Amino acid sequence: MLALLALISLAARGLAQPVPGPENGVAIGGSRESPKHSYGQVWGVDAEANTATLGLGVLHQIEPGDEFQIRTGMTDFWKLTIAQVAPESSTGRLEPLPRGGFSSVNANPRFPERYMNATLNRKK
Repeated sequence: MLALLALISLAARGLAQPVPGPENGVAIGGSRESPKHSYGQVWGVDAEANTATLGLGVLHQIEPGDEFQIRTGMTDFWKLTIAQVAPESSTGRLEPLPRGGFSSVNANPRFPERYMNATLNRKK
């Protein structure tokens, strides 16, 4: 997006030149690889199988074993552990996470729904 804005800005001044970015092989943080996407959207869920499909895949550097957190309520969170990865999507197992605050047990947390957002849990 920044590259697009910079190109538009340069074009407006009559200096239309492409702005180099990661897709052009410019090193970012010492690496020429595209970064792993850390934020995606749930494309679908199966409540009976406790699985979800995420709109991130191999093209976004997602790998089996990656874990995402999905917030479904004020204190309700689910963990999505990726099992299968396709080019533009991935599928995994859902499990509820303990609640925060004084009551850390919620017997019935709200189940994730389509279009909810998922955030990558960084591996330690």
